[in-house]
Amino acid sequence: MPQPGREGENREAYRYASLGMQFAGGTLLFAGMGFLLDKWFRLLPLLTITGLLVGGGLSFFSVYRKVISDIGKGGRGGRK
Repeated sequence: MPQPGREGENREAYRYASLGMQFAGGTLLFAGMGFLLDKWFRLLPLLTITGLLVGGGLSFFSVYRKVISDIGKGGRGGRK
């Protein structure tokens, strides 16, 4: 049973857990697309590695923007 007054903490924990899942999902999605293109063009593992790097970079940038936005709005990361 959730304790009273902890809803905000739980919401924040879920928000940051979802950022981790977004990072992993984006990276795996691009790596998977690269793998499928590799099989189609017979370039294994060139596009898989490229997809992994591009997906990881884009996912990191997306998560970074959300965290910076949260800090700018006075989120937990901005408090002292």
